[in-house]
Amino acid sequence: MIIDHISRWRETLGFLKEGELLFGFLKKALRDFPKQEVSFLGEDGAKALASSYVAEKKETSWEAHRRFYDLQFLVSGEERFGWAPLAGLTEEIPYDEEKDIAFYRGKGDIFLFREEFFILLSPRDAHSPGLWTPEQSRVKKIVIKIPVGLISPGGEKI
Repeated sequence: MIIDHISRWRETLGFLKEGELLFGFLKKALRDFPKQEVSFLGEDGAKALASSYVAEKKETSWEAHRRFYDLQFLVSGEERFGWAPLAGLTEEIPYDEEKDIAFYRGKGDIFLFREEFFILLSPRDAHSPGLWTPEQSRVKKIVIKIPVGLISPGGEKI
């Protein structure tokens, strides 16, 4: 997992193929939040999913993906966010190839995810987004699904 402020994306994710395109999309979203739909970015299979919600989830439900990295970005609001190394968790709901997701149980860490910050999660990172905060602010978030081949040549093996 990598977490940083959008103003520092080149320092932390300068290696990312299509980084200018992906972070250009996120910076534009700060001025003009996209409709809640899928936006395809480039020709390599990356896609952005925009959503707006109030973070109300009180229980941690760990999820992980195999075919995509998640680049999560908070345009506005805040939520608590859970992270755990996948290797330390127990699979609860088996991997669904079509949805590229599996669910797990176990212990991890919870932190405050604030606006204008991003998190890059690999297939080895379980996460639990959208957790309740006392302020219950409206969150505007973009998740960019990045095919593993754009970051790990040949795809990441778990």
